Amino acid sequence: MNLLLCLLTAPAHAAEDPPVTVEFIEYKDTQLSMKGASFVAVVSLTRTGGLPMTLTDMDATLMLNGQPVGTSMIQDERIKLPKNQAVLVEIPATISLAAGPAVLQAFGTGSDDLDLRAEGTIQAKGLIFKHSFEFDRDL
Repeated sequence: MNLLLCLLTAPAHAAEDPPVTVEFIEYKDTQLSMKGASFVAVVSLTRTGGLPMTLTDMDATLMLNGQPVGTSMIQDERIKLPKNQAVLVEIPATISLAAGPAVLQAFGTGSDDLDLRAEGTIQAKGLIFKHSFEFDRDL
């Protein structure tokens, strides 16, 4: 009976768990081409509170000065997120010159005042339930 009660109340508790926090660390392996740029974004993921989780998917739209210019994703991975511990994750990303004026204007000005952001979703699973967390971070 106690096990049944725990299973019935688990979704309510899971919804109250804090999300996974995402912090940008650095870029690396940047490559430029006539089509755009590719790089690896190194981020720190922390499961703050709750039970440990496993990240399975992550996808993001890269925004430059408010305009979508590229993508970044991890698919079908099994990245362990222990409780209250940071894990460094390398995420491949691409920025396309086909995104248009936002990219050309931003890089053409030579300005250091570029607003590059990643907006997306993290898919993770716990012991019983799957979780989806949205994030929006400066890069």
